Amino acid sequence: MKSTILYILVYCLCVCAHIQAQIPQKALIGYWHNWNISEAPYIQLNALDSRYNVIDFAFAVPHAGTDYQMEFIPEIISQTTCKNYITALQNQGKKIIISIGGATAPISLDNINERNTFITTMNAIIDQYGFDGIDIDLEGSSVMVSGGTIANPIDEKINNLIYAIKQIMKDYHTKYNKSLLLTMAPETAFVQGGMSAYGGIWGAYLPVIHALRDSLSLLHVQLYNSGSMYGIDGNIYNSGNADFIVAMTEAVIKGFSTSGGFFTGLPANKIAVGLPACPNAAGSGFVDTATVNKAMKYLMGIGPKPGSYTLVQSGGYPTLRGMMTWSMNWDAVNTCASTYQFAENFEKIYGSNSALSISCSVNPVILCEKTSISVPFSVSGNFVAGNIFTAQLSDNLGSFTNSLSIGSIAGISSGSILCRIPSGISGNGYRIRIVSSSPVYNGNNNGSNISIHSLPNPTINGSFTVCQASGTVVYSVPMVFGHQYEWSQIKKGDILGGYTNNTLSVQWKSPGIDTVRVKQLNPLTGCSKDTSLIITILDIPSPEINGKQSICEQSITEYSVPTVIGHQFEWLQLKKGDIIGSNTSNTLSVQWKSPGIDTIRIKQLNPITGCSKDTSFQVIIHSLPIFTINGLSNVCEDTTLIEYSVNTLEDNEYSWRNSGLGMIKGSSTESKVFLQWNNPGIDTLYFMQKNSKTLCSKDTFIIIKINPQSNPVIIGNTEVFEQSKDIEYRVNYESGSLYEWFTENNSAEFSIKDQNRVVLRFTKNGLVVLKVRQTTKDLCTKESSISILVSPISSVLDRDEKLYTIFPNPVDNQGELYISCLDNNQSDIYIELMDIYGTTYVEKTIQSFQLHEAQVIPLSSLSKGIYILKVRTSDKVHIEKIIVR
Repeated sequence: MKSTILYILVYCLCVCAHIQAQIPQKALIGYWHNWNISEAPYIQLNALDSRYNVIDFAFAVPHAGTDYQMEFIPEIISQTTCKNYITALQNQGKKIIISIGGATAPISLDNINERNTFITTMNAIIDQYGFDGIDIDLEGSSVMVSGGTIANPIDEKINNLIYAIKQIMKDYHTKYNKSLLLTMAPETAFVQGGMSAYGGIWGAYLPVIHALRDSLSLLHVQLYNSGSMYGIDGNIYNSGNADFIVAMTEAVIKGFSTSGGFFTGLPANKIAVGLPACPNAAGSGFVDTATVNKAMKYLMGIGPKPGSYTLVQSGGYPTLRGMMTWSMNWDAVNTCASTYQFAENFEKIYGSNSALSISCSVNPVILCEKTSISVPFSVSGNFVAGNIFTAQLSDNLGSFTNSLSIGSIAGISSGSILCRIPSGISGNGYRIRIVSSSPVYNGNNNGSNISIHSLPNPTINGSFTVCQASGTVVYSVPMVFGHQYEWSQIKKGDILGGYTNNTLSVQWKSPGIDTVRVKQLNPLTGCSKDTSLIITILDIPSPEINGKQSICEQSITEYSVPTVIGHQFEWLQLKKGDIIGSNTSNTLSVQWKSPGIDTIRIKQLNPITGCSKDTSFQVIIHSLPIFTINGLSNVCEDTTLIEYSVNTLEDNEYSWRNSGLGMIKGSSTESKVFLQWNNPGIDTLYFMQKNSKTLCSKDTFIIIKINPQSNPVIIGNTEVFEQSKDIEYRVNYESGSLYEWFTENNSAEFSIKDQNRVVLRFTKNGLVVLKVRQTTKDLCTKESSISILVSPISSVLDRDEKLYTIFPNPVDNQGELYISCLDNNQSDIYIELMDIYGTTYVEKTIQSFQLHEAQVIPLSSLSKGIYILKVRTSDKVHIEKIIVR
């Protein structure tokens, strides 16, 4: 709070000093006639008395027939000559003010259109001639009140006037960056008259003064052509004497009450005393120079009371600003009073403005814009307390007509001023001088030309909002040949390469705020300028892919990054696999199609900051085992073992299984397997091969058709005599089957072979095995046989001649077969038991002395089926068919 108050105070002091410094501390204000009359002739502007330092040009008036389209037209000289004279007077330190109105030109701004026309045309007059200020000298009906208060006027013409003056001053400051002087010269009725009444013209100026008091430079009420007025002591005073001067002046300083509210007085340094230059200059109110001298010195606290009025403020008002007269033309003639008696009297009261000098020096004389330099100066003569020394910079021709203030210091003696060279200034031929405010005096310039060079104007181009770790960001300033560049170090990143070129490459490492700074130097002038660019480094997303890195071909795998609300995700396309579903969420499903190495990539974007980051994840896709099952897919029931196999590979595991129509014989965990197909139908052989290192496995299967096996049963006699012929044997015919017949031992001949039927002729005795091989349409082959005992015709016993009994028949395969002799006189016998294929299972000789008892033939080693029992004696053979169950 304290720092804020201090800032406001300093600002106010600087601004107020700037405004007040434009009016001389000891102000002698004179009105100059823009016309010629014999009583007070026209004075050429280059012939004015030098003691007048504030000159009011009378008057700017409305153009005839318009609603306040203001104009000022020099009547004796041209506008150009007038403007040149004004410039010359200003170069002497004088303030030239255009006065508005006068006694014969009322200005009443009754509406907005009139107000705006007044503003526009007054601005044009000020711009055309280069006036330092405006003076409001409105009389008659121009300003009148009908109600309201001083602080809150209700009359439109008053409010329009206040608005217009404020706008004109604002426009001037915008154009010239300095304040327009504002003075007022109302008649007493419009100001002090408010103490007796508030209405009409009485007190009518008070709302205007009150509203513009902060901008007001001087108030000099016309203490002439006035009737009697109240003083703030309650007494009535007539014009034309010391009491009137003192009473009316203190009233506007101390303030007074009116029926429209209290009028707060103005500081004494904003008050000048307005008097006629000689008796003929006004209708009434002239005061002789001696009386004026006494009244002014009493007001300023340096003289005794000249009359009956006693100042309310003891010690008077030492800062009373000066004196105003109507007019310079009347003061110049000797027909009314002595020539320039008003100016001479002012000099007696305030002292001379002469015998002053200010000199300064500038080193170096080669400067840069926007740089500071200390300018020492020396003074002689008397400068008043409150004086401000101001350093002014000329144009590049050495003219101070449109000088720029570049520094100031309060004081009354020699010193130095810290000056700041403005921007936008360059060239040769500049000068600096020091001017004073109290009194107003323009010092000599520094005496030598000053060169001012433009500063380099580096503007950093580049992104001021970047993302962390987003790659190399280039910053640059425009290249100027011969200039030198130096970039400062940064905190949040690394400078890549050099930092003495007009470009800078930066890699931003950490989020936060940093500043890129560069200094550009013109080595020829020594002028340099630093500039900077504040950089906001935004944090970037940090996606981390989760999922398997080692996977198998054809597998479906899920990958993901942590989800962040509001972030956007984009997975890039793959080479070795297909994306299943969306690729714009934080998860990804992939079906890997081919083996090899692939890379999963994702881009995560924060749409609010625009920052994104790509990350990747390498995946090894292992190939599945490659194999083909070798083996028959079309087999026959009850065949021998069928082999199925795949290629044997290192580090691979194998597993076989089927669904039940066959039986795996041996191991099912090797690269080959053996199956016996027991039942007809359709079966599936399943196989799985797994790589024990990659853990990749593959299943496959083969569908196998098991064709039913044929079962040919030969029908025909199993006992025949040798030389028998046309003995038929057959099997049941099955469509599409092929039959192949053959015998063993060549003891029979085929008379007919007709598919499933043959006819035999037996040529020799003995055992004949007849076989048939049936091949079905499914190429399943099965052999069947029948044993045929061929007996010699002479030796075969008839059934009635049997000498032996064989029982039981049929017999169980776990039982016993018995044979007993019917004739005890028989010799030894030979017994042979064989199957129908001629395979002998039992051979035994029974001696004759054993025949009286039944002999046992064991059958435990026999399978079920039909067998042939042959009993041979020395001269005969007995054959018996045995059925084993």
